[in-house]
Amino acid sequence: MPTDHAVAAAIYVRISKDSEKLGLGTARQRKDCEELAREKGWTVVEVFKDDDTSASNGKARPAYQRMARGIEAGQIQDIIVWDVDRLTRTPRELEDFIDWADQHKLQFAKTGGVVDLATPHGRMNARVKGAVARDEADQQPRRQKRKLLRLAEEDKYVGP
Repeated sequence: MPTDHAVAAAIYVRISKDSEKLGLGTARQRKDCEELAREKGWTVVEVFKDDDTSASNGKARPAYQRMARGIEAGQIQDIIVWDVDRLTRTPRELEDFIDWADQHKLQFAKTGGVVDLATPHGRMNARVKGAVARDEADQQPRRQKRKLLRLAEEDKYVGP
């Protein structure tokens, strides 16, 4: 259901690995987010894209940082993401969005459902999603290490 007011919305898309540098994953996310923006009646003023960029290794995400500055400056009132884990994998960053929702009335939408950062229950749901995203990031190295061990046990070369 469209909103009754025009809002300056931004879309944020991110994918951790794009070894072929084709941008297909972020393109799929963008398409879904643009559809959600149309459904909500939001005007997308910018799409921020961090392609081949992890959200859990502590390295800079240039598009994410530009988006954050736009929110803080009041240029962006709404954010659309494919899912919470595309936005961040750290609970601290998620708390920034909750703070911005309080300070700037930032609205947050994801293609898989509503995240209402204006309500205690909505913030709790976002925090649960954020904790799950962080756990996934924490578990990934363990799975990768186990895969490499299995390949070594099978005498299969694993190059750098």
